[in-house]
Amino acid sequence: MKLFMSIDQITRGHVIANCLEGRCTIQQAALRLNLSRRRVQQLKKAFKEKGAVAMLHGNSQRPSAKKTSKEIEQRLLALRSDPALSKRNFSYLQKMQNQYIV
Repeated sequence: MKLFMSIDQITRGHVIANCLEGRCTIQQAALRLNLSRRRVQQLKKAFKEKGAVAMLHGNSQRPSAKKTSKEIEQRLLALRSDPALSKRNFSYLQKMQNQYIV
């Protein structure tokens, strides 16, 4: 599994690691990350258990639930490339989409 972390997540992990090593206090980490002291404590615990992966959001590695399925995407592309429909306006294409897809 590939992990892609944003700059904010990397910064958060670095600050929490410094807090675990005793280089800063929980209060200083909370101020630096703009989080509550309780949230910093939760992150410290998660960082101890899981490492840097704990800084990722739980849904970050999942595809979006709103993503258009490949089947519908292919059908839309087929409709769009149909020569009979190429000279039609957008509202006509929208009616076609509603008729054939929905």
